Amino acid sequence: MAVKLYIPEKLREVKGLYADRALEKMDGDIEVYSTLLDKFLNQLPRSVSKLRKHVKDENLKTYMEEIKALSIDLADIFALDVLSRAHMLCETAENGDNARCMQQIEPFVQAAQEFAYEVKQCRTQDELDHAEEAANKAAEMDIGGSMMKNKYASISKTKFVDLYRRIEAGLTEKASNLTSVLKAMGYDSAISEFISIIDSDLKQHRLKQALTSCGRLLNMLGCAIPEALKIFRILLIDSSRLGQRIESALGDGVTTITVSTMADLMARAENHPNFILVNTDVRGVDGLSAVRQLKAKFPDIPAALILPNATMDYLWSVRQAGAAEVFLQPLDESAFAEILKFYVSEFENM
Repeated sequence: MAVKLYIPEKLREVKGLYADRALEKMDGDIEVYSTLLDKFLNQLPRSVSKLRKHVKDENLKTYMEEIKALSIDLADIFALDVLSRAHMLCETAENGDNARCMQQIEPFVQAAQEFAYEVKQCRTQDELDHAEEAANKAAEMDIGGSMMKNKYASISKTKFVDLYRRIEAGLTEKASNLTSVLKAMGYDSAISEFISIIDSDLKQHRLKQALTSCGRLLNMLGCAIPEALKIFRILLIDSSRLGQRIESALGDGVTTITVSTMADLMARAENHPNFILVNTDVRGVDGLSAVRQLKAKFPDIPAALILPNATMDYLWSVRQAGAAEVFLQPLDESAFAEILKFYVSEFENM
């Protein structure tokens, strides 16, 4: 679910929103309020369906619990007109008056749907009014122009860029509020993991680490980021701690993503890492087959093998298949690091 933000002026134009009170309560944080609105809009159809069913089945206890849960959402967004109607429904259910519940449910549904319609109308107009402004801002930040063609291409990057700006400016509380919003938006595990790390760093006032993690997240999403935070990403299949040793040897400008199966490797490669490393010590991994799969699907990403031993014929075969480098076990870690540094320096000079 992508949350589309309002601006305060537009919020206050919508009858029944009571945005001024909500924003005052939330210290003016429009992102938090907008997320709560989206939660209500998305849950309303399911809530209405449940309420109607419970009234029809004369299951007033569960009906009352559903209304109370919905009332919390209505209170959070200060939809006080609809909230007062919800309280009336609760009182009637508490009195066990099923016939009156039947009479009250449809007017309540209509009021809630009218509120939702007003919110959507406000949002649509806001999008139309500010489409050109948004496009200009996106162009300024180079969002989209430099976006990598990966599975995150359709995700709006503005919130992630805003998070970086907040951390960079030292606005810890505002940055932490935004991580809460991003957590609620249901991104996949890779993005969620970054958000959790950033959130943890912010709570412990580790701004430098939070900024670095946010830079890595922006890099993964394909956003333009400051040159100082360009991250060289190595994707590797491995069953040891090789990734940690690589990061330790190459420094802050490099991050590793370790997987344990070829299926995971192929899936993660969709995010266009800068280098792929296949350790054939991992059970079930065939080096030659791995290189052929990777070069067939990702011909522009350098892929290297780590082999326990190999004949000259096999080395020739993997080179012919497209392996950028071949490393033999036991690894000479100094030479190994120097070769990787060459690819990092090429990336930094792009």
